[in-house]
Amino acid sequence: MTWYLTDSNGKHIVQVCGDDTCQVQALSNFIQDGLQNEEAVVVFAKPALRKNVISHLSALNFDVQALKDKGQIKFFDAEFMISSLLINEVIDRQAFYELVESQIEAIYSKCGKIRVFGGMVATLWNIGRYEAAMQLEDLWIGLTEKYDFSLLCSYSLGNFDPASYEETLQRIFNCHNYLTPVEVDDASENSGSVGESVMDVLTLAWNRAAQEVNKAKRNLHQNHSSGFLN
Repeated sequence: MTWYLTDSNGKHIVQVCGDDTCQVQALSNFIQDGLQNEEAVVVFAKPALRKNVISHLSALNFDVQALKDKGQIKFFDAEFMISSLLINEVIDRQAFYELVESQIEAIYSKCGKIRVFGGMVATLWNIGRYEAAMQLEDLWIGLTEKYDFSLLCSYSLGNFDPASYEETLQRIFNCHNYLTPVEVDDASENSGSVGESVMDVLTLAWNRAAQEVNKAKRNLHQNHSSGFLN
């Protein structure tokens, strides 16, 4: 299963995947949709994820090398990018412009239609650099306002203890506090398998956390509206 946060127009989506296999599938679908829509695709991902996605796309009969040669798809190493963006534990805005925005700008100018997978925020989050993750997320937001493109982020919870799901999800929500978590159907009774049981726990944790976030957003909106009325 995949759980989502999204903005009002669906241009920025965050996927929370139950495991690494699900993440590969979700990212491959995102890239496939872009290629079939004749969009350019830019991917910032860790080496293992990049390798698995390329293998998945090749199995779907995409000639990835040919797509790379004509510039329709570009892959960048998320870990290398982060090492270049982090200066004294802070994301450097000028480095972001030179290494990330300039790439988006050039591809956007050439192709007009692009979509981006920004795996760097999740990479920072995975290593506990939460402040840097939020700084980088703010820069991505600015970029989506400057250029019209779809942005996907994704997180895999495959290596996390189910007991920590709610805390983990809350940190993800904090990194994307302008997005709305989409609640899913309540976890159904499972047949007793470990995999289904873990998915049930994650679904329940997601809905509890999502309800709190959405309640806070509604209260903020109501208070804002009351201020205008007063």
